[in-house]
Amino acid sequence: MNFGRLSTKELAAFCQRTLTVSNEVAYAIVANHPLLVALQEYYDNYDVVYVKKTFSGKGILLLGADGKRDNFFGGLKDILVGYSKLSITFTIGT
Repeated sequence: MNFGRLSTKELAAFCQRTLTVSNEVAYAIVANHPLLVALQEYYDNYDVVYVKKTFSGKGILLLGADGKRDNFFGGLKDILVGYSKLSITFTIGT
């Protein structure tokens, strides 16, 4: 096995399997080994970040807000384009 070419996901799976096997009754002698304790700490920190929810569940709400914003700015752009096409000259003061 080449550990230099493992992806983060593969390394986490390898770590999880190592911890699972080391927690079995047959391997009780290594239960509090400093290396396994440190490995468990690192894996717990990784697992919290890796499995966190990335989707907020507010997709439809955000889609509606984006549509309203796009309509507003599209209308504003249409107004400005319309004003730019007017051929009336405005003079300030006389």
